[in-house]
Amino acid sequence: MSQLLEQLSYAEPNELFIYDGQFAYHGERYRGKGWLRWDPESGARIDLTAERTGPAPPVDVEYWHTGWFKPEHYTMIRMRTHGLGWVVAPHVGLARRFDVSLGSYLSVDVRRLIWQDAWPGQIKPGFSGHVTLAFHERTDLFAPLSETVVVGDRKIQERHSAGEGVLAEVDGVEICGRLDSRRRARITWSAPEGTLSRKSAWTFGHALRAAMSLCTGCSAPVLERQIVRTARTYRELRPYREPSRLSGLEWFAPHAGPTGGECLSLALALASNEKLLRMSWGAFSQLLDSQRQRSLESSELLVALILEGILRTLDNRPFVTGKTFNLQEALSRLRPNRFPSITQQQCDHARAARNRLRHPNAHPDWLSSEPRFTHAELTQSSKDMSYLSKFYGRIIFEAVGLPATAHRISL
Repeated sequence: MSQLLEQLSYAEPNELFIYDGQFAYHGERYRGKGWLRWDPESGARIDLTAERTGPAPPVDVEYWHTGWFKPEHYTMIRMRTHGLGWVVAPHVGLARRFDVSLGSYLSVDVRRLIWQDAWPGQIKPGFSGHVTLAFHERTDLFAPLSETVVVGDRKIQERHSAGEGVLAEVDGVEICGRLDSRRRARITWSAPEGTLSRKSAWTFGHALRAAMSLCTGCSAPVLERQIVRTARTYRELRPYREPSRLSGLEWFAPHAGPTGGECLSLALALASNEKLLRMSWGAFSQLLDSQRQRSLESSELLVALILEGILRTLDNRPFVTGKTFNLQEALSRLRPNRFPSITQQQCDHARAARNRLRHPNAHPDWLSSEPRFTHAELTQSSKDMSYLSKFYGRIIFEAVGLPATAHRISL
């Protein structure tokens, strides 16, 4: 069965018979048979004849650990398929599905599938896996490939090959990948025993995606992810999403971005610290969101609000109603230890830029008035958003322990 799972492709449509589908809803357990259909563009569709079979059982500890299941809002559908074993659809929202409450039929679209495969008797030390990412265009992270022909101990020929790739190794953890003509990269990775914890290994694929996004300025959506842990393999499929790219808010100058080794170091740091992973990816995602706004005022506000979010996270000061947060004090307190290469003058510049972007939009008059921007204001707005974006990049790379990379982001 493991060989069949290896043949499963995210890029090919597939249809599988479900002869045992299980999920819980409103404290009741449901089981049934049906069909699972996968399309690489739209995701998966599950059609089940679901009958109520009794009270819902406790959630397996392993599912809590991986974060696949959040009972307060969603359910998790487990399906045993013909030929490809067990597959899980995590985080499936079933709110207001009265057809399920009546115990009849379930038809739902899902955007993630996670396959499970056991290899009895084949215990592999350490962790390994791969992640397939979509990129917007060529990035400096990938270098041109070359081919070398060797006969015995003699090199006969060396030539350039079509495509680009990345290869890096840090503390025994290795990544190797190739970017194809469709701008999709399959990055394989391996970690010897003792280099990653079980939790870090599970999140490493997401951390590698986040690291490559931060290093290239491209969202790099995950299309496929796999991890091999001891005698078990997990494989996740997701539909294709068009990657987006920072434009005008880039962190690194052309041809001055991080190397593959620096990107891997960032991925390892993020995989071992979930709070930094969420903070870094949240800040980057909000910068991308700011570029999708219809009005410049909305873009300004989204960029400005990131500063307080980053500082609250690093300072462990979550929002509490009625309590204020002093940005100047937080910057002065955190700068010496968390981002020492950033000067006080640069912090003051960032705070002033944030105020210019935030204050007019947090108390707006632009909803009912004409556009307020003159040419000088447009120029200043562009400079402020660019500066803050780079300031956030400097803080993130400093916070994860990569000051040399942070220095290449010019403020």
